[in-house]
Amino acid sequence: MVARACARIAGSGGAVDIASLVAAGGSSHRHFIALFRDQVGLTPKRFARLARFEALLTALRAGPTSRPAWAELAAALGYADQSHLNRDVRRFAGVTPSRLPALLEPFGEG
Repeated sequence: MVARACARIAGSGGAVDIASLVAAGGSSHRHFIALFRDQVGLTPKRFARLARFEALLTALRAGPTSRPAWAELAAALGYADQSHLNRDVRRFAGVTPSRLPALLEPFGEG
């Protein structure tokens, strides 16, 4: 059950409804969260946030990073809005979104 949930979260880039994972698992919400945390080390919600953040990093690396359209990226990646994207960037990268693209540049190229 947890392996299937992880696969769905990762496959969706973190843009999956946790309640649908619980329903598919056939257990109570509380039991599912505890089981997931025991096996993965994170709650499913935190795991999904990290998957969305990873998808953001992939998108930034793939396209021009000089002036990303943050609101468009947030919508495309399943964030509720740009402020949620901003929160995750600060939480996981420790910088503001405007500083993030510079961190992704290869060393020696600018």
